[in-house]
Amino acid sequence: SLRNIAEITADNSSTYGVSDRDSTPKDVDINNYNPPSDNSKYQEDDDDYEQLILPGKVFDLSLRKFITSINGVAPTIDRTPVVDATNLINGTSTTATYTHPKDPLFVVNNDIVIYTIRVFNEGNVAGFAEEVKDDVPMGLVFLPDNEINQQYRWQLGEDGSIRTDYLSKAQGEQNQIPAFDPNTMTTPAYRDVEVAFKVDQSAISNDPNQRIIINTAEISKDNNDYNIPDRDSTPDNGVPGEDDIDKEYVTVGQFDLALLKWVSKAYVTVDGKTTTVQGNSTSTKPNQDPVLKVDVNRNKINTTNITFVYTIQVINQGDIAGYAKEVKDTIPAGLKFVQSDNPNWQLDGDGNVVTDQLANTLLQPGDTASIQIAFRWIQSDSNFGLKTNIAQISKDYNDSNTPDRDSTPNNNVPEEDDQDYAQVIISIKTGDAPTYLGLITASIATLGGGVYFIRRFVL
Repeated sequence: SLRNIAEITADNSSTYGVSDRDSTPKDVDINNYNPPSDNSKYQEDDDDYEQLILPGKVFDLSLRKFITSINGVAPTIDRTPVVDATNLINGTSTTATYTHPKDPLFVVNNDIVIYTIRVFNEGNVAGFAEEVKDDVPMGLVFLPDNEINQQYRWQLGEDGSIRTDYLSKAQGEQNQIPAFDPNTMTTPAYRDVEVAFKVDQSAISNDPNQRIIINTAEISKDNNDYNIPDRDSTPDNGVPGEDDIDKEYVTVGQFDLALLKWVSKAYVTVDGKTTTVQGNSTSTKPNQDPVLKVDVNRNKINTTNITFVYTIQVINQGDIAGYAKEVKDTIPAGLKFVQSDNPNWQLDGDGNVVTDQLANTLLQPGDTASIQIAFRWIQSDSNFGLKTNIAQISKDYNDSNTPDRDSTPNNNVPEEDDQDYAQVIISIKTGDAPTYLGLITASIATLGGGVYFIRRFVL
């Protein structure tokens, strides 16, 4: 379009000393002369315009956004748009077809993601993307000092978005995007900008269904020599269906180590003869593991030795590889820790024992690793009943410094999945017909364990 403007540039107010009551001569701002929708006077009533449309002149910018690298490594499958301009050439559509993957790419905490924003010219009038905007969603952090962001002149605005004039006319005529000529061109010309973000896992939900970060870019200002508006989109209006806006997706990996504990066996030695009482070969949780019970003859308390062997299993339930750097076990009342039975465990001075047996065992997603610990019964005619042994992950690690999504190491919270317990019952019997003092205790243990696991796995 061409806009022809007329205005009064001088009047005879100086002759009579009286100025025009509602306008000032020669004050039209041609560079910002945008008529209202009702085509009434624009600035003052001493100026007016007429609009002419140049036949066949079409201005049309289109934008696509795609990831070009994560930590300096390009995606396995190239996400650069493949352009098919057939519908532009034959006039069946006002926009080309852009085909490129949009499935979310996997990222982890602190990853640096580089996006390319590509602006195409689908019209037959050359023009500029005067400003490009990016929305900076939760989970991505803008890096003002990053060399890419500085190179492409990104600035953080008051609304939380970032904008750049890198492709503007003011930054050089080389930024003009040539018009599309269907007679000589197979695809529209384009200009690129890049932007860098850092992934911040702490800013998003731990809900596995809310881990996808959607990042949107849009042309927020455009320009051409004829002042023709874009034929199928309006800059900076945030309308998803228009072709000057596009989205890109990442899914943030989560770190999640869990721990299970059960009683594997008990070695019972009476008068020098040892028998083995078998426990579980694996955990049966979330149903409660059976309580292992050992009977002690009242007449042979002082000649009976019992060693309980527990298995502790660490499972990587997340999608980030990592380590259980330390596992802690709380010594149960009535049982004792013997160093010779546990060469890979050490007392920590607080009534607990710790081990770093898994410190260098990298657990990939879905992997498990198991360790064992043994405790001995303290011989006493009053040391019977239920014994509860608790273990937890006390230190963890992953390269991305991503915190566990549903538990905190070493915080002693039973409901979290990095802590578990196992129980044994020591009963006393007299002669050949046992009378179990641990029967009531066993019932209480079953009830208590049920409540524990309801809270841990259901609430």
